[in-house]
Order: sequence, then C-alpha cells, then structure tokens
Amino acid sequence: RANPDRSPSASIYVPEQGGYKEKFVNAVEDKYKCEKCHLILCNPKQTECGHRFCETCMNALLSSSSPKCTACQESIVKDKVFKDNCCRRELLALQIYCRNENKGCKEQLSLGQLLMHLKTDCQFEELSCPRADCKEKILRKDLPDHVEKTCKYRETTCKYCKSQVPMIMLQKHEDTDCPCVMVSCPHKCSVKTLMRSELNAHLSECINAPSTCSFKRYGCTFQGTNQQIKAHEASSAVQHVNLLKEWSNALENKVALLQNESLEKNKSIQTLHNQICSFEIEIERQKEMLRNNESKILHLQRVIDSQAEKLKELDKEIRPFRQNWEEADSMKSSVESLQNRVTELESVDKTAGQGARNTS
Repeated sequence: RANPDRSPSASIYVPEQGGYKEKFVNAVEDKYKCEKCHLILCNPKQTECGHRFCETCMNALLSSSSPKCTACQESIVKDKVFKDNCCRRELLALQIYCRNENKGCKEQLSLGQLLMHLKTDCQFEELSCPRADCKEKILRKDLPDHVEKTCKYRETTCKYCKSQVPMIMLQKHEDTDCPCVMVSCPHKCSVKTLMRSELNAHLSECINAPSTCSFKRYGCTFQGTNQQIKAHEASSAVQHVNLLKEWSNALENKVALLQNESLEKNKSIQTLHNQICSFEIEIERQKEMLRNNESKILHLQRVIDSQAEKLKELDKEIRPFRQNWEEADSMKSSVESLQNRVTELESVDKTAGQGARNTS
C-alpha cells in the first residue's frame, strides 16, 4: 500500500519496507536491484564500494554494530553512504503495468506516476463507500452506481411518514418505529385501525386492555379489562374494606416493631454517648498530666542548664590550679631526675674510691 514518501516528492509511491514489487513492462537491469532485498530499488543509497541499497534496507544494515556490504563484505561507513538521485530518476521513469491489471486496468505508466494514478485515475482501484456505516469495498468505476443504487445504507423515503431512512433499516422502521403506519388494537376492541403514534393513548383507555384492581397494593389479586375492573370495584367494597383493615393492622404491627427497634437503638446511642463522655474526661486528665510533665521537664532543663553554667565557672577557677599541678608535677619529675643523677654519681664516686684503696 502507499505510504508517506521518504523523498522530497510526496506524490511517489513508496513501499513500507524494501523495494518495489511492481510488474515492469521491460526486464529491469540488475544495477537497479537492491543488494539486500533483491527487489527494484526504492530511494536508492550507494555505498563507498559502489553498491546500491533501498533506503530502508540500508537503515537496517546501519543499525548493526559492524555493518557490511552484503555484495562484497566491505565495511560500510555511515558518513560515506549517499543518496543516488541519478539512479532514482532513472528508476521512476521505468514503465510498469498498473497493479490492478488483474482486475482489468490496462494502463501502462512510469513508476513515478503510480501513486497519483491509484489515487485519482485508476478505475479498478478499490475504494471505501463514503457512507461510514457501509464497509463494502467498490471499484472506482462502480462507486457512483453503488452510492446511488445498490448501497444498503443509501437513504430512502418512508412511504408513510416521509422521513429519510437507510434502506437496510426501512423494514424495521415500518414494522416497529414509523408513527404513521396503521395498526390494530392488540386487545381486539372495536377500534380496528389507528396510527401507531395514537396507540399508547388508546391503550390507556381501551375497554379490553388488561388491568389490575386499584386495591392491588392492599392485596386484591383481581385482573380483567377496564370494564371488568370497574364492575369488580363496584361489587367488592366489603372485600376491599377488609383488605384495608388487614393492611392497616400489618402497618400498625410494623410501626410498633420499628418503634421497639428505635428504642433499642436509642439505648445503644445513649450507651455510646456515655462512653464518649467518659473517654473525653480521661483524655482531659491525660492532657493535664502531660501539661504537668512538660512543666517538670522544663524546670529540670533549667536546673541542668544552671548546673552546666556552674560547672563552666568551676572549670575556669580550677584551670590555674591545674596548671600549677602540672608545673609541680614537672618540677617533681626534674627533682627526681636530679636525685637519680646524684645517686648515680655517688655510686660512681664510691666505686672509684674503693678501687684506689685496693691499688694502694
């Protein structure tokens, strides 16, 4: 089928994928065939190695990680692939048979003229009926006759009400919908014929129309024609009064039952209300405890902050003593070191004196 063209001209037929499958008048040279799909080139692209491909076939090759020419296995560099416009012009000038040749079209035309021929000229191209409900496909040459004479959805005039109705709906319209068709009363009364538009009004007063007693809601089961209903209601007053009494008693019992249910529900509501009040009191108590705890926590926080300040002050006061202690420790270490040194010297001196005495 025809698709939007991928070339500057929007009037050229372009296949969705690959090349052309049209029937050409003369044999087509191999140079006009795609090296990938082997069909007649569509929007030809030429590689650096000199081989030609359809545009969509080349795009498919370039989508691979390492595209290679299917004719010579040379690597394809995307930037070195170019449109072969000269070849394209030669292709579009080739003569073909109309693709509707098997339906009767004898036209021979250039490949470039195919789309416009199918869109506007070919009498054997299948078209859709312009009526949305009609799904038939009709040859262009037969379309006017179809629209005017054979389409099931063409409008026609109802002979009774003169309104426009689709031909396919005419019978149903006359049988069930047309307000001007003459019909008879379904209850076989004295009125033999009337228009369908008058039927509903007639049925509401037809003497043979089946109906029910007006005391049906109170339990009367009598059914009959309107005339029979009138006679029944006139002769059954006592029965209807009894039905009314029974219905009234049943209604009173139902009211009493509902009142009892209402009392029980009121008790439940009161119980729930008491529980809610109790919960509200408990909530208030808990809130008060929370407020007291918050006050205590705030007081403790203040005490802690005060003690922290006192500790800082004490630290400042102690700091000079700490330095003195550190100096005293340092002096103590120095004294101890000197004492050790003196002890060592005394020991050396004693050793030297002892040696001198031994020598003498």
